[in-house]
Amino acid sequence: MRRGLLYAAPKGQFVWHRTDDLPLTSDGKMAGQRTCVFLRRRNGVSQSDFVDFVQTQLVAAILERDDVREVKSYIFAPFDEKAWPSPGLAHDHPLELQYHGAIMLCGDSGLAIAKMFQSQAFKSTLARQGQIFEAVFSVGVESSYKMVEEGKPTLAGLRGYTCARIISQIGAVNHTEDPVLSDVVTVPQ
Repeated sequence: MRRGLLYAAPKGQFVWHRTDDLPLTSDGKMAGQRTCVFLRRRNGVSQSDFVDFVQTQLVAAILERDDVREVKSYIFAPFDEKAWPSPGLAHDHPLELQYHGAIMLCGDSGLAIAKMFQSQAFKSTLARQGQIFEAVFSVGVESSYKMVEEGKPTLAGLRGYTCARIISQIGAVNHTEDPVLSDVVTVPQ
């Protein structure tokens, strides 16, 4: 049975290190290739050592390359059963399968991200990674959508990304404007 998991990053433990404004497609999809790297702290490594390594040394090595246009790092809050008072739902998750942090990378392409992983700056952190991390798991992000831009909802934010894609494909973006929507006849319930 598959389960969904929520990892929360408390205030101050999510850092947006760099972002270059990447263009959006007409349906609000963000350009570029994204990869999310999940990090599991090794037993015996303190939370402060883990945070220091991820937020300073590892991120600094990643930022040395211009191949990666966007870098975000997250340190997850430890699981606290009292924070999830939801009867009938299981919140247990084996310690050996939990992650303690993540780094989101975005480059113009998968090749750009691969170049960063092959860089000398990143390779210089590998020995320390082996001391700090028990496991590292990366996954490519298929699609990423901007929901708000300059304080206003995007088409994807207003209508959802699937509807935004359909609207942009048929060229009916003007049909998402409020004056047009108010003219649409709805069927009584």
